[in-house]
Amino acid sequence: MPSIVIVAATDMELSYLLKKLNSTDQSTSTETENSPPFERTFSLKAIGIGKAASAMGLTELLLKEDDLPLGIILLGCAGAYPKSDLRLGDVVLGTESILADEGFEGQEEFLDLEKLHLPTGETPNGEKLFNRFKGHLPSPEILENFQSLNFAVISGNISTVSSCTGSLARAQELESRWELTAEGMEGASTALVAHSHGIPFIEVRGISNEVGPRDREAWNIPLACENAAKVVNTILQSSWPSG
Repeated sequence: MPSIVIVAATDMELSYLLKKLNSTDQSTSTETENSPPFERTFSLKAIGIGKAASAMGLTELLLKEDDLPLGIILLGCAGAYPKSDLRLGDVVLGTESILADEGFEGQEEFLDLEKLHLPTGETPNGEKLFNRFKGHLPSPEILENFQSLNFAVISGNISTVSSCTGSLARAQELESRWELTAEGMEGASTALVAHSHGIPFIEVRGISNEVGPRDREAWNIPLACENAAKVVNTILQSSWPSG
């Protein structure tokens, strides 16, 4: 098993990183190993869109190998929540990847899985897992390398939802409930798999749009994926996940 596994929902999201790594393997499977100057091996794999597909895709990937990787990175694009002040092309590193709509939606209160005493799994040391999954953030020294980029790189909570949020009211509700910065569809489900195996995990999302009413003309997916790839490329050249 390669030292670092980088996964994304789609081949398209991975293609920007592949270009930066000067890979000679441009196949649709997007599985490749690195060449110098990197000291560690890594692989890239598209694992599917949404919670179910991504969790299954990552699990199948891990089961194929005898050894577990040192770390797992989820790469992709995301929507920015209203109060985040994020602009298109900014990048969020997941402080926590959160199953934002898993639980009981009552008329007056939302009960998350921990309140319902319904764990999603547990870590190798027996810690119960519910809605929240901590990201293994890069060290302060690595974070300093992002300051020279022409876009913002911040850490913050990233939601994982079954259906993308299409109204401002719903966006504000989720944002307030979980103190969110960005929204995706695979982060927490892949984090669940990683945490269940005791593997350091981080979600890296470039901002392609605002969370709320759907306006495709205002989106910029290429910019989001390009900038997220720049950040992941820097992480790969660092001591992450140890540092």
